[in-house]
Amino acid sequence: MRLCLGTHQRGQAMWYLDRVRLTEENDLPVKVSHLEVAQAELEQPGPPSLLYPDQPHRPRLSIDDGGGLPMPERQVDGMLTRCGSVAELVAGDDDRMAVMDRGDGVELCFEGIEPPAPGAEQSLFLIAELLYKPRLVVGEPAQPALSQAVEPLPYARQPAPYAPDEVSHRRYLHRYQQRRPGQGARPLARAT
Repeated sequence: MRLCLGTHQRGQAMWYLDRVRLTEENDLPVKVSHLEVAQAELEQPGPPSLLYPDQPHRPRLSIDDGGGLPMPERQVDGMLTRCGSVAELVAGDDDRMAVMDRGDGVELCFEGIEPPAPGAEQSLFLIAELLYKPRLVVGEPAQPALSQAVEPLPYARQPAPYAPDEVSHRRYLHRYQQRRPGQGARPLARAT
């Protein structure tokens, strides 16, 4: 099944269901393994190219080629995570996260993935916690102020609408949140 969850330029949510496949065969054995991230590199290859930029009635499908145009109306205020290693940010369930912009990407490397048995296929699923701040909210006439800025960042045990004021949190912000939108562009190293 392929599902496209996009947002129309006017803020209308779009759902695009491509196909559903059903089978009456017996379930195959599933092996669940939990692997730690060995490497995680945040890079900024650039925004994707839209497939149908002049056809607003179609789903916003894109090609992840880094050849898309920067869109000033999608620029956010605030500090983003600097490019480079973010392995410790994606490794834990804590208040530290990689804050990314449109066109950013994280290349993940895992060690210990066993190859499939001869003649078998292997499917890998990534379980992740993500926060997506929409630029447009359905039903709102304009962009809400909250969607125009990176801050405030959410955090795990959120008793109030303020970020934790702890030394460790300030250290995280100082070490990682160093990039303004549009800075630090560097292409992803693609495997050939």
